[in-house]
Amino acid sequence: MYSIDDFINEAKKQLEDYTEQRTNLQNLVSENKQRHTELKKEIAAAYGNLLNLVMPSITEENLRVLSQTINAPRVATMWGTMKEVEQKLQKIINQFEKDEEVKTSAALLEPHTGVLTSQLEELEALYPKIKSEFDELSSNYELKRLIEAGYGTDNYKHRGFTKYINKEYLRDWKTGDYLVERFKVNSFVDISFRYSELAEQERTFRESIASLHEQIENVQQKSKSYNQALLQKKELIGDLYSQVGREVSLFLQNGGEKAKNKLKNANEVLKLIPSIEGMLLKQDYLEKLNDKIANDITELNQRADVLRSEKNNYEKDQQRSRSKTFTNEQFAHRFRNDHYSKVYNRYNTVSNSIYVFNDYNNFSTFDEFLYLGLVAGQILGDGGHYNSGQQEYFNDNTTSSYSTNISDYSSSLTNSQYSTEPPQPVYDRGSSSSDTSSGDDTSSNSTPSGWSDAS
Repeated sequence: MYSIDDFINEAKKQLEDYTEQRTNLQNLVSENKQRHTELKKEIAAAYGNLLNLVMPSITEENLRVLSQTINAPRVATMWGTMKEVEQKLQKIINQFEKDEEVKTSAALLEPHTGVLTSQLEELEALYPKIKSEFDELSSNYELKRLIEAGYGTDNYKHRGFTKYINKEYLRDWKTGDYLVERFKVNSFVDISFRYSELAEQERTFRESIASLHEQIENVQQKSKSYNQALLQKKELIGDLYSQVGREVSLFLQNGGEKAKNKLKNANEVLKLIPSIEGMLLKQDYLEKLNDKIANDITELNQRADVLRSEKNNYEKDQQRSRSKTFTNEQFAHRFRNDHYSKVYNRYNTVSNSIYVFNDYNNFSTFDEFLYLGLVAGQILGDGGHYNSGQQEYFNDNTTSSYSTNISDYSSSLTNSQYSTEPPQPVYDRGSSSSDTSSGDDTSSNSTPSGWSDAS
């Protein structure tokens, strides 16, 4: 049997474990996002290599010729669309570079020494003591009652000799003397003055701290949006490679021999496609994995909140709960210290297995990698992760493709009023505008991203 003291001590350990486990899971989410970003760069570079086999260079004219060759009219407009987006991003960047808070963000936000951060640290170091003393006074009902009644001042209603035969005054007098002794001051006026002084200080500190937090968050948001705009501009050419490369890949995959005869180096291009498709699948797996980890973090936080509340309740009223006991089974069920550590280890293994795979050109090995997707799907709790495009790869060595839709990205810029957040690229992981050389209508299978960011 376990006592309340045992429960409180074990709860403290469990909450410490939850904090460590939460940090590990959050770090894995960040690592998966970083891997996703690296894969995006590798995919763009791979598509760039693919396009170098098809055309001498990426230019507006060459894209126009390619669009006619592969019967994909959208390709002819991609260069102009990219330039339009680039101009809009540059306009956003220029606006931020004129903003004084963005220009001086390092000086404002440098930890410990920044203009805003140092002020905040100074106030937050002093505030707890002021608030604690103020809370002690303000939580005393009798003290607040006497202050509001004006006791000890000219505003107090009981005056003259007759007050000494007034029961209300005698009660206030006794209460006032008790409070003077308790707070070790010379008179009740001293307590009243200190209360007013602390109330003003507490309000000033609280509002100043809130204002500094708001200013810091505003500068951080502007800096983040500025850096996002810079990154998106830098990635535009890679997005273009991916979008055009996707069209070429679909044309060759769906067009058979007729398509191969229309493009130079078609056989060499086809050799590059498995690695690109593999990296796209790896991105998709990492996205799904992060979705699942996020759900587990939410569940962990809920468990921690419940346990913390239960521990606090027992600590506040240990005397009343002194007789309460827990059986061995109840205790073992209540404190599963290693549950989320096991969850982390499982997810970390899946993430590493997905990311390190690179033998795309060995079809039997790629077969195993796709099977890993099924296994990962079972671990993620969705009963498997094959989509129709992946199953098609099993059948004829083709899978669905994904890439940034620059045209939709341009529309998002045009249709939304930009304030502090730069526009986010819109991912089109489904339909293609290209037809095969045989003239048949073609389309690819669609798989949602599962992530809200564009990395």
